[in-house]
Amino acid sequence: MVINRALEIDQTCGGEVLQTLNEILEQLQNFKAQHPQVFRHLCTTGADVTLADAIAAVQAATDYLLEGK
Repeated sequence: MVINRALEIDQTCGGEVLQTLNEILEQLQNFKAQHPQVFRHLCTTGADVTLADAIAAVQAATDYLLEGK
């Protein structure tokens, strides 16, 4: 499925999705800045996916949408 079809099915637009992703990214980055030791601990506990992975994933999704694929 291409992104345009996914947006159509979800009855949304790229701008709205980008806004939501940016809000999520900002929240994660704020958490990291406000609680650096907790963030570091959560990223090193041996979990399969960490908060750092979440930040990278949201950034990658945002980049993908901005590229217009």
